[in-house]
Amino acid sequence: MLPAAGAVPYIRGVAPAPDRTRPTKEPPTVDLQTGVRIYQFVRDRLDDQRDEQHPHGHEEYVDAWRKAAGHSQDHANAVASEDTDEAERALQKLYAMADEWKHHPDYPPSPAVPPAV
Repeated sequence: MLPAAGAVPYIRGVAPAPDRTRPTKEPPTVDLQTGVRIYQFVRDRLDDQRDEQHPHGHEEYVDAWRKAAGHSQDHANAVASEDTDEAERALQKLYAMADEWKHHPDYPPSPAVPPAV
């Protein structure tokens, strides 16, 4: 018996190709935990820098910490208000700050977020 027109025949031991006609639900790229993870990573690296550079780097550390904390708060507020565009912008700002340490073993994985404009 032949399969119906357009049907994918079953071959033992071979998985059928995915059905591309049905839309797939993508996992959310913007969630609160993603923002928290990248903020904590940036904060930890800033703490490392502060420890290396203190007392001369203390003001720079404080400024960078406030900037990271502000981006993190902006991200949390945008997620809470379901403003995906603003959440993505804030997340990209945090990732831009973290970029200095992108080869660090604790660098959090980046979700599929388009670059900030």
